[in-house]
Amino acid sequence: MRTIKHIQHILVAMVAICTTLFSSCSVHEWPTIDPERPYPFVLHLDYSTELPLYKVIEHTASRAAAAASYDVRYTVEAYAAEPMYGYSANQLVKRQVYTFDDVETLNRDLTFELALGHYNIFVWTDYVEAGKEEHLFYNTDLFRGIIYNGPHEGCNDFRDAFVGSLEAEITELTTDLNISNERPLAKFNLVTTDFDRFVQHILELEAERAEAEAEAEKNKEQDEPQQEAGIDRMFFPTLVMGDNIIAVGNPSRVVDLNDYRVVVKYMSNMPNEFHVMRNEPIDAAPAGSVSFECDLRILNDTEAELGFDYVMVSKNQMMVRVAVEVYDYRNEKISTSKVIDVPLVRSHLTTIRANFLTAKSTGGVGIDPSFEGPDHIHYID
Repeated sequence: MRTIKHIQHILVAMVAICTTLFSSCSVHEWPTIDPERPYPFVLHLDYSTELPLYKVIEHTASRAAAAASYDVRYTVEAYAAEPMYGYSANQLVKRQVYTFDDVETLNRDLTFELALGHYNIFVWTDYVEAGKEEHLFYNTDLFRGIIYNGPHEGCNDFRDAFVGSLEAEITELTTDLNISNERPLAKFNLVTTDFDRFVQHILELEAERAEAEAEAEKNKEQDEPQQEAGIDRMFFPTLVMGDNIIAVGNPSRVVDLNDYRVVVKYMSNMPNEFHVMRNEPIDAAPAGSVSFECDLRILNDTEAELGFDYVMVSKNQMMVRVAVEVYDYRNEKISTSKVIDVPLVRSHLTTIRANFLTAKSTGGVGIDPSFEGPDHIHYID
């Protein structure tokens, strides 16, 4: 009997201990995780901004406008990688736009928030007008089809852009994510190697015009009263309207490059829509429908840059075809090149060197037999 009571006492004690243990467990259990609550983390954006030479010669480009005129814009979109929280797979969950006035560096840390889950995160980086978020060069409303915004603008390094992506699982422990970004564009520039001959040709043309005008004036004066003595009607015209000038021989032998404009025409289809998720162009403007204007920029005594542009490209090499026309201050076409093939590789520079300015055409493009076309000296990384 005493044994039975002893066992009963032991059982009662065990029950009391278990009750105490369970009570203490309820006090120290982990808080419930709300999967739909946004969890903040930092996106570390790294950029490959180098533009190594792809073909021909290397040329260091200068920016077409003051950096103070632009802000850098980061557009981040997160898509559900699988069905969750009422979102279907590949559905946009969150979009956020950031702008910064420091355009000298692109690497940036951005705070972003997402609920727990599996996501595909995409980033598009471009430049906008200072103090604004609105589209400038690119319309980024749809990452499945980023298009050019407004008329095509060449010869501006701020039309550069970058794209990056990352597949990530967001957990309560996620604090940082790294996204590498690359340029989805290729760049080409056109360098004329006959600049000295162009200047001499312009001076000869202006001398001929001046002589003809002087002769006409002389004939006119024979039928009119003589002008006051000391007025010299025989002079060499000067075309001085800015800083971008060339003086040859004496101050009166001057060519003002601001009086000349270069028109670059795409003679092949020109990619004009980019799919961020697929990381490739998906549409193109038809041949002959896209062109841009640039100013001559002196490089040395014999060379000048005629223009440059950025082109959307896939990860494979592609080709565009361009033609170059030069107009004077009378809006007369003074030079036309033949059609030139421009090979392009993503995030690389292609430089085409040729006798662009002394190429002649009697109609259409490319008739001058002395025009040898671009140098095909290839330095491929």
